[in-house]
Amino acid sequence: MPNIKINDGLEGNPARRHYLRNRAAILKRTGEYQRAHREQSREYVRQYKIRKFGIPRIKTQEERFLEKVIPEPNSGCWIWLGTVQKNGYARTAFGSRNSGLAHKWSYLNFVGAVPAGLELDHRCRVRCCVNPKHLEAITHLENMRRGAAARRLRNA
Repeated sequence: MPNIKINDGLEGNPARRHYLRNRAAILKRTGEYQRAHREQSREYVRQYKIRKFGIPRIKTQEERFLEKVIPEPNSGCWIWLGTVQKNGYARTAFGSRNSGLAHKWSYLNFVGAVPAGLELDHRCRVRCCVNPKHLEAITHLENMRRGAAARRLRNA
């Protein structure tokens, strides 16, 4: 059996040998360099965008909400263009991590809070409508009755 020499990585290329011996110091230096240049690069990009496009204008929640709405002229519904769930209800994000139903957000911000013990009903029967004038706070029992009546009319 031949004598097998174990390569410890220190033979051959002198640059590799230097790197392997001084790895910790080199990584520390290059990491600091990369962090400093990353910060400089971010600042440069920010300044470039301000020069090119002007100071960014932060939109209010209401402006962002209304960007995702298109009014339907015949029925008066505000059709939601954002995310719509499988069951047909519109979904929106408010705040950094919160999301919920868009019609509830619309009612809360344009009309007021939903009274305790009541839920919102779409008078127009269009689930992706977020027009606060088409929303009504009613009891759960009344909401179920209206839904059943609408289904009977649709199936008849």
